[in-house]
Amino acid sequence: FLGWEVPSTWFQAFNPAMIFLFTPLLNMFWTWQSRNKREPSSVSKMAIGCALLGISFIVMIGGAYVIGDGKGSVLWLLMTTFILTIGEIYLSPIGLALVSKVAPVKLVSMLMGMWFLSSFFGNYLSGYLGTYWEKMSKGTFFLMLIVLACSAAFVMWHCRQTLHLST
Repeated sequence: FLGWEVPSTWFQAFNPAMIFLFTPLLNMFWTWQSRNKREPSSVSKMAIGCALLGISFIVMIGGAYVIGDGKGSVLWLLMTTFILTIGEIYLSPIGLALVSKVAPVKLVSMLMGMWFLSSFFGNYLSGYLGTYWEKMSKGTFFLMLIVLACSAAFVMWHCRQTLHLST
């Protein structure tokens, strides 16, 4: 970055730092939307989050094309992480809030546990998908991630429309 090599261990700090930086800004944005009666439903926000996750990998396709197998700018990862983090903020805390809002009182704790169990399976699946990094071209690998995330966004968006959820 500007001629300085960023230690690879620092990349793990990008996402948490951005969560701290951008969560208050998104909360202000959602409050503004709510005051203007334009705030999307919880399920819509989650669909937006999944779409943003997919979009973040478009940046990585660009990076894979420009950089290839060589060394590149940290800005590719920073931009990808920025979009991915915004998507994560649209998805994770909104999903937790939705579970606590719509779950029957006697089942809230168990369903919160199910939410975290789904994160476990998602992380396990991401490890499995990571095995394709060596088997596919970089562009194809990121395209696969785009398709998966945007498919989830499509399903959520469609369920929101079908069920007429307003939460």
